[in-house]
Amino acid sequence: MRPAKPGRGGLFTAKKGVEAIKYDVFISYRRDGGEYTAKILRDRLEKLGYSVFFDVESLRSGDFNTRLYSVIEECKDFILILSPNALDRCQSEDDWVRRESEYALERGKNIVPVMLRGFEFPESLPPSIERLRFKHGIPANTEFFEAFIQKLQTFLKAKPPLWRRLAQNTALKRALPVFLALVLVAAGVGYALSNRTGPVYPGTEAEKSTVSETLYYIQTELTHLDLIADHAYKSLAEARRYVSSGPVTGTALSSQLDSCQTSIRGLAEDASPPSDRLLDMLADSPFNPAELVALHDLVSSSAQEWIDNIDHISWMLSPNSGLSDSDKLKILDSYQTILDEDMQANAYCANEVLLVVTNESALSDFLYKYLPTLTHIPLIATSWSDSQEALVSAQDASWNKQQKALNDLIAITGEFSMELAKERADLIRQYMASGMSRTQAEQYVEKIMAILNEAYETFSPAEGDSEDVLWAKLRAFMALQLYDGAEACADALGELAKDGGSGAGAYLPALRAFTRCADATGIDYGVMVTAYYEPGGVNEVFEPGDIIVEFNGEPCRNYDEYLAGKSGLSGPDYTVGVLRLNGSGELEPLTLELEGDMPRMALQSLNGKNYE
Repeated sequence: MRPAKPGRGGLFTAKKGVEAIKYDVFISYRRDGGEYTAKILRDRLEKLGYSVFFDVESLRSGDFNTRLYSVIEECKDFILILSPNALDRCQSEDDWVRRESEYALERGKNIVPVMLRGFEFPESLPPSIERLRFKHGIPANTEFFEAFIQKLQTFLKAKPPLWRRLAQNTALKRALPVFLALVLVAAGVGYALSNRTGPVYPGTEAEKSTVSETLYYIQTELTHLDLIADHAYKSLAEARRYVSSGPVTGTALSSQLDSCQTSIRGLAEDASPPSDRLLDMLADSPFNPAELVALHDLVSSSAQEWIDNIDHISWMLSPNSGLSDSDKLKILDSYQTILDEDMQANAYCANEVLLVVTNESALSDFLYKYLPTLTHIPLIATSWSDSQEALVSAQDASWNKQQKALNDLIAITGEFSMELAKERADLIRQYMASGMSRTQAEQYVEKIMAILNEAYETFSPAEGDSEDVLWAKLRAFMALQLYDGAEACADALGELAKDGGSGAGAYLPALRAFTRCADATGIDYGVMVTAYYEPGGVNEVFEPGDIIVEFNGEPCRNYDEYLAGKSGLSGPDYTVGVLRLNGSGELEPLTLELEGDMPRMALQSLNGKNYE
């Protein structure tokens, strides 16, 4: 679906005769266990420009199924969130996940299963949805969410129009702003309005005033974006010169890149959103006001994305990256392609947005006086088109070229290096703010990252690790605040449990939840109940997976502190604060009141840090 103007139907509901939203993607999910993921995916995909139907499961009743089926019919893609036990209820013919999946299969939709941790297909499925087993699914990855979203996009057949991706923030790290694309008609490029039929817009003086104000605002923001582009190109040129001939030192290159980033930040701060007056004028026009709001948002998002790109380039070009000069040049080539194709694709998109303007004279100054003043304009021998279909096709072709360039970039640097580069750059800026020079900050951060890399190499799970070894490695990761490494150890304990070599099955869900939320909560310590030894197998107070974090109101950060609390009791009664996994898969605090001696329990400290 493409962005549409009033009268055509489309993304936004206008005051006058706009059709209902048409959807690209349908998300099917089980409310218990899958709703949170479904909401996150909906929000992220909508930011990327997809129109997503996110059903509220409680409304699945009565005639509402007619609407559900009609939406599935119009969507190209059907995302199925597979949370633990999501398909167990599908034996019932009235189950909505089954009915939605059946309809999607029947209509030949592109079905993309997203498998959450803990999901396993049941032994048997109804014949009508048995084919779900053989659909190529994607494991959800919350730690590397952007990489997961990138991969998910490669599975989707729907391609959002570029104007719906104006404010996106993906790992593509778009090298240049989209709106530099209002360029196709500059100097010598034909303007094909002569064959259009229908009312001429703008026709009245009021309409001409609206178009004039709109174009002025677009020109103002385009100027900011053109200057951002200028610094982006300078960054690429300096980086290429550094790799190819080495006429500047690494320190000089860093200084030049820093200067470009500072200028880009200033341009983003200088941009202003459209005024209320302009938005009021657009309300009764064929223009979509949201597109101008998005233009302002794009200045900020494109600036930040290019700042991130520069961070990535700086890191990839450093000697510590371990990349050859040929690979470094390939990285710059990929960024160059993404940058150039981004500009070209959005030229087509801008052409599409201005299709509502059918009065050639209203665009004359903009086309032939303003656009030639921009420095970074893709002057190509293509006529301004009045065919929306042709423009859509051209946008898709350019988008596909950008995706290929991104894939080439990832093939060299790895999926997660962009995010790591951002973290590295943030650390460098923090140390520079504390008084370090750029060189000192970079050297210090490189030492930190070397230590972290060594930690990953030393403590990452290895084949043959026993349960005790995996617990020791998990504690080491927690002590270093490397929570993704700790989660990898938890996953390895789960695999060991499947093979019968570990009792992790009982406590694993709580352990995984703990490692995932430790960074957000700040609680990365405690003592976990991994098992208990009680005649009959019952403990009326503790459950496997309980995490003891307090003893009589004092922190209980490891097994030694738990024993100290027990030995220091002055009476038989005491309280223990625990984190316990609830039915929603989240840890919640509880206070347990205990009397006298408790049954024997197996306990594991969760952090190897020395708290003395």
